[in-house]
Amino acid sequence: MTKPTATELALLILLGASLLTLRAFRELYLKIWIVGWAALIGSGMLEHMFAAKIPAEYVPVAVQAHFILAVGLLAGAVLLYARSAN
Repeated sequence: MTKPTATELALLILLGASLLTLRAFRELYLKIWIVGWAALIGSGMLEHMFAAKIPAEYVPVAVQAHFILAVGLLAGAVLLYARSAN
């Protein structure tokens, strides 16, 4: 297993800051936003750290599926925020 890259560590810090924000403001869109960032971090870690445990032909599929899940969750959080602002 390899060490996380600087980008992955920065994303983990961003996730921690998001969790602190969620603790202060308990909004649904923040929960979905945090799950989206967690999925995005999971996508990067899956590609770099856990690729050895997954058969090689499934690694790109797993990484892309996690990325699409993360983008969908982040977009959903933005839409929920926009809907609640009205």
